Amino acid sequence: MGAGPGNPEYFTLKLINNLRDARKVIATKRLLIAVKPFTNAELVELEEGHGFYTMIKNIESKEGTLILSTGDPMIAGIGKFFPDHEIEPGISSVQKCASLIHEELTNSTIISTRYGKNYEKIDPALRLGFRVFLLPEPALTVGEIIRKLSLYLTNPGNMNVAVCLNLSLANERVIRGKISELSASDENGLKVIFISPSVN
Repeated sequence: MGAGPGNPEYFTLKLINNLRDARKVIATKRLLIAVKPFTNAELVELEEGHGFYTMIKNIESKEGTLILSTGDPMIAGIGKFFPDHEIEPGISSVQKCASLIHEELTNSTIISTRYGKNYEKIDPALRLGFRVFLLPEPALTVGEIIRKLSLYLTNPGNMNVAVCLNLSLANERVIRGKISELSASDENGLKVIFISPSVN
């Protein structure tokens, strides 16, 4: 079940009702802290890092058990691990970023490079005229991501970028500029990066 980008203000009514009725809630530490006021269920923490997907694959789904995903389970979430279960959407950080920067999700693509993969898919998408919402490697700073990204782009200099940081949290902010202007940024946090094709 999707639990939104991080702030309980973005919980759906369905999530709140399910939390009230749940006997066990399984989620990352950050999500468990956010949902604790809404449930009396047993809270089970999912390890972050290398053990995360091993735990996900070994979860036994029982009645009264609620498995939470940050954002939406089917947007770079954990929904793919539960093909035979009901999936409930949540508000994704990608949706929040799109609203914040006033960019439509239509004619855009979402690409995850969270595990250092898929960088080679970004340039072809941009050359086809799609805008890209990038879910980047979380440990890297904005500048490190931009420099790595530049290695895979045909013409990075003129591309406009908006970096949405810590969406829905108290320190939410957007950094805008050309790729060439953001390569030295040491900003970090929970990120979604929006890239527009070059203007010729």
